[in-house]
Amino acid sequence: MSGLYDDGKRIPLLEHSVDRRSARQAGNDKLRSYATWLLGVFSVLMLLSGSNQDEAAWWTAAWYCSAAAILSVSGRVGMIAWIRWTTRGSGYTRYLLHKGRRLAPVHLLSIAIVLLCHSFLALLVLADPMPWTTIGENIVPLMPSPGAWDVNPAWKILQIIVLGTVILPAIRVLSFYLGTALSAGITWALFGGMIFLTTDTLWAEHLALLSCFLVSSTAGTAASKTRIARVSLMLACSVLTITGLVVGAAQSAAIGIWIASLGMTSITIALGKPKANKSGIAIAMNYPVLVLHWPILGTTLALISQPNGDGALVATATGFVVLLAVSYVIGRYVECRVDALSAKDGEQAHQSSRYDSEKSDFTSNPS
Repeated sequence: MSGLYDDGKRIPLLEHSVDRRSARQAGNDKLRSYATWLLGVFSVLMLLSGSNQDEAAWWTAAWYCSAAAILSVSGRVGMIAWIRWTTRGSGYTRYLLHKGRRLAPVHLLSIAIVLLCHSFLALLVLADPMPWTTIGENIVPLMPSPGAWDVNPAWKILQIIVLGTVILPAIRVLSFYLGTALSAGITWALFGGMIFLTTDTLWAEHLALLSCFLVSSTAGTAASKTRIARVSLMLACSVLTITGLVVGAAQSAAIGIWIASLGMTSITIALGKPKANKSGIAIAMNYPVLVLHWPILGTTLALISQPNGDGALVATATGFVVLLAVSYVIGRYVECRVDALSAKDGEQAHQSSRYDSEKSDFTSNPS
């Protein structure tokens, strides 16, 4: 990968360069990877819980806690990437276009796979045909939709990432003037107030997920510097996450997510040591696993398992093998190539902005 050099060292330009080292930390990379695969596990357990609402509530709360971890890491990484992008001279609009190009290819593939899975199950009369309006509302999820769990709930996470990225400049201003701790507290409290005042369950969950992204983004490059600080942050994360899980299962998913968001911010700071994760293909598989786990696992369960639970283990194992294979192919041949193009795009953007700056200086000082 071509790049800029400072003091003889290669400096990756963007959040999504090929080795993704510019805005990532190994600990948070692993946290997001584990949380992404846990989404698949909790999805299977939700689907197998059937009509047992109490059991389904616990697995749904666990699914949301995993989503909170993914969004918290995404918020932190997004803020670091946006700061580095803009400080290199590129505009905010150009960064948004870059982010859209990063997310679009795999999202389009996930749409095709979701449509294929639903059509196949409907053809075999294993599922009711889904109205096109329900699918359309969730393909570009601009607002919370009641059909998200029927189509692909992971698209809700994508929706929050897009929306949170748009709001990042406001959070950056808040953090700049008030500092990390105060801005995180204000953001968390503000969303808490909106969640408690919201009577619509879908909007409350939407706001709670958004709080995960934005509260964590206030931390920016903050990282724990001592072992005691890291242990304290991890302990806080454990207490808050368990509390959020219990509250989410017993009372309200939105309030549970909101409580867990503060804990997830703590763990991203604890794991924020600036050390690159060299497992490129594992990182490249995260996004495909995220957006494809629901349709693939749901389809294999519908095809293999029986209503009484027979064949569930075989269906689950088959589903994860298929998910791993499909995610590897997409990660290897789509995500890695998109990474390379993103790095090239970032280098061109930086060189263009630097050229414009030099041209402006020359014009104002022709001597």
